[in-house]
Amino acid sequence: MIAPVERGYAQQLSIVHIHVFTKLANYGLRPGRLQLQALEANIPQECPSRVLVALINNCSRQNPAILYLSNMAVKRTHLQTNTSYFVTFTCYKWLPLIEKTNLYDDIYNWFDLLKKDGNHILGYVVMSNHLHVLIKLGQHSKPINTLIAEGKRFRGYEIVKRLKELKLDELLNQLSDGVSDVERKKGSKHKVFEVSFDCKECYTCEFVQQKLDYMLHNPVKAGLVKRREDYLHSSAKYYEAGGQGVYRVTNYLEFYDVPVG
Repeated sequence: MIAPVERGYAQQLSIVHIHVFTKLANYGLRPGRLQLQALEANIPQECPSRVLVALINNCSRQNPAILYLSNMAVKRTHLQTNTSYFVTFTCYKWLPLIEKTNLYDDIYNWFDLLKKDGNHILGYVVMSNHLHVLIKLGQHSKPINTLIAEGKRFRGYEIVKRLKELKLDELLNQLSDGVSDVERKKGSKHKVFEVSFDCKECYTCEFVQQKLDYMLHNPVKAGLVKRREDYLHSSAKYYEAGGQGVYRVTNYLEFYDVPVG
């Protein structure tokens, strides 16, 4: 149930959704990356993102456009702190750069830096070509977009360094060929990761459980192991078998008003 003070936004939300879709249709555009940003730009600033999501969920049964928008993957800037995010970023063209460079230690060092700044790692799985991580931001943390941009940049430097040490010139050439003219003019020499990354704010314990279940099943789905907890570079050992794995995580239930048993 949405509180009375919040119900006033529901009608306006519907209007904004219709406005966004109408604008796109007028320009012959199909729904893309910017709808939610356009939506938030038309909602009063005092309406927090959490209320916005509640309103979307509340209105979706009456308005198919709202249901469609609420389910879309959107590239956006996430400014909330003291909240949790499910983050995924991927190597360029899904190349197995993490595995080829044995980058796992560097990723765990990055996790250490995040924790040093007051954040918590709630779960993770590091695959050969992509990474999933659940991060609980501290109250004074940088925005998640900044954290991930920095993480990708410095992991990228390390991958290139290791590829050079291993003399993996074919991979280096592929990464070099992936740099656009615009990026090259800005000084980029290698495209190590895909430009965009997936980032979803976790509003509920159930949503965290869903994302945790999804990411910990990755190694099983890929045929690398039969049991989740047998994959080394994952927090599955903690959540499935009760013991910390190669990297220590914090139980997500500590942050969602659910007793840790």
